[in-house]
Amino acid sequence: MGTRTPTGALGPLERALTNTPIIETGYRNAESFSAIDVQRTIQSFDPCMTCSAHIVVDGQRLIRPIETGFAG
Repeated sequence: MGTRTPTGALGPLERALTNTPIIETGYRNAESFSAIDVQRTIQSFDPCMTCSAHIVVDGQRLIRPIETGFAG
């Protein structure tokens, strides 16, 4: 499932993530941000996709593995 359609329109996942409320608290900077709100949105489409999410916080792109607890 791509984030954009072949014509460049937002796909269902990207539409769902656009303006997703971030209610996570307790992080001090981009590195300590767990993105649980983003992960939950992605998991509602496919539980395996959250492991490969790229997250941008305050203009800093984070790419890191996330342990989801799912076997597979």
